[in-house]
Amino acid sequence: MPGKTGVDLIKIVEKKLEKNIKFIIMSGHGSPRVEENGIDLASYPFLRKPLEIENLITKIHSVLETKD
Repeated sequence: MPGKTGVDLIKIVEKKLEKNIKFIIMSGHGSPRVEENGIDLASYPFLRKPLEIENLITKIHSVLETKD
């Protein structure tokens, strides 16, 4: 995705594709925040880098169990 970010990907997918796709945000920043382009990353499940595989697995399970 040259010239694009993960946030850009979320916006494209949510606007043009299926609305029920779930995302997990991974970042080296301490906590999620509102991006300059208006996406509130705090509304998505969040993992801090470097991530531990056990935390990733747990987060994936919780996201898959969540109903919208």
